Amino acid sequence: MLDPADSPAPRGGGALTALLTFTLCTAVASCGGEPDDLRTRELREALGLGSGPAIHWIQLGGEGDREWVRPDRLEVEPGDVVAFETADWRVHTLTFRTDSLPPPAARFLVRTGQEAAPPLVSLGSRFVVTFADAPEGSYPFRAEAGGGSIEGVIVVRVPPG
Repeated sequence: MLDPADSPAPRGGGALTALLTFTLCTAVASCGGEPDDLRTRELREALGLGSGPAIHWIQLGGEGDREWVRPDRLEVEPGDVVAFETADWRVHTLTFRTDSLPPPAARFLVRTGQEAAPPLVSLGSRFVVTFADAPEGSYPFRAEAGGGSIEGVIVVRVPPG
């Protein structure tokens, strides 16, 4: 997937540059939060979520032996959904580091069968994790592909109030 930071700057006026940068950033952003886009609406429908819990996106990609995950840190609330999505054609694996989790969090992931994704084998492959009834805390994960690996973390927090 194209990274706006890697694209050459167009020649010409600043307005065109700003428009192209905005368009590229909008197309690839998906870095947490819930954009109002077609894939989010389709995922909501496929999962029967209606307007329920928030959906957050994490992209997995890489080049050579270098991996990246965007964002590499994400804060969610109990009940939220996180969709890991591949941004390239490499085979990606994703595992939560249950040995680094507090026992209640590790038990939650194992009980719900969400501690590891099946191999994500094509562009746009997804692994969806729901944090319904998840205990608060940090959920570190590791993504691997092409000989490289990278770590990230999802933090589940109950909002104050």
